[in-house]
Amino acid sequence: MWCVGFARQMSDQMVKRDCVCFNSMIEGYVKFGMVDLARELFNSMPMEERNSISWNTMISGCVQSLIGFLVALELFGKMSKKYVVSWNLIIGGFVKRGKKEDAYDMFRKMPVKDVVSWANMVYGYAKIGEVDVARSFIDEMPERDVIACNFMLTGYVQNGCCTEAWQLFQYMQSGLGLLPDGATLGRTASFGLKIGVALINKFAKCGSIENAMLVFGSIEYKDVDHWNAMIGGLAIHGPGEMAFELFMEMERLLVKPDDITFIRVLSAFQVTYVLLSRMYAGFGMWNDTKRLRTIMPHSTQSSGNLFLALTLPWEWLRSQALQAAEERHLNANVTNFYVLCS
Repeated sequence: MWCVGFARQMSDQMVKRDCVCFNSMIEGYVKFGMVDLARELFNSMPMEERNSISWNTMISGCVQSLIGFLVALELFGKMSKKYVVSWNLIIGGFVKRGKKEDAYDMFRKMPVKDVVSWANMVYGYAKIGEVDVARSFIDEMPERDVIACNFMLTGYVQNGCCTEAWQLFQYMQSGLGLLPDGATLGRTASFGLKIGVALINKFAKCGSIENAMLVFGSIEYKDVDHWNAMIGGLAIHGPGEMAFELFMEMERLLVKPDDITFIRVLSAFQVTYVLLSRMYAGFGMWNDTKRLRTIMPHSTQSSGNLFLALTLPWEWLRSQALQAAEERHLNANVTNFYVLCS
């Protein structure tokens, strides 16, 4: 705040102020929310010194509040030449206030539209649940971009249209050649449990572990189903160690696993003789334990067994697996578990 006051003092001491000086001060006032002072300085600015930056900076500051938006409309009406950015700021102001008819009327009057103009309309209609109308703007866009598709994906997810969201996501990649970035995936996946899990599962089943991890890492609030989906994907297409590391991360973050979690961790290592032998021992089934110990050296899964033997909290895992099985009324006998793991 002090730097703005100091800059104003320096500006007032200048014999002749040009548009660069005026614009810098107006931008500074707007940045710190001092819109009244920005407007005062703008009004004192000679008309011939005002350029697109002057007008647009002033309008962008005014659209933030209800009263200020009326001023923004007044300024927009006074502009001799209306720039695309100016139109977009006003449309964005209408969209922010849920005035879809006014936004559409302004959009229709625009002589030249850019991707921001279209994205504003997609966002406005998707936000209020009119996803079909929002999608019509996507389909009419001369040049589709990630931002507009982002808003459409978000609209689908917020309104429970998971199938449509997934279809659009696929269309972005295959039909449009657009590769959503981390922000795109994170924003989409974070809005709903179903779409987040669906995206992770879809990518994992296609063998695209990197994209699955990108979605998973971008989700701020993860449910156990998100963890299960990612662990399951790594169990099939990724290193088993990564699946186990993810499981240990769950424990560190105090995320309670369920029976599906344990099954998917185990499946990452296929036939885990070491684990099974310890589970047999826990049940007092010593003959089966001895049999497994005898055939263990012939197993081709020695590296995975060794990794498990050295790191897995056996008694805790066994007790948690049993507890999860009881909670879900599963007849969790070790023989069936052995068949499942095999």
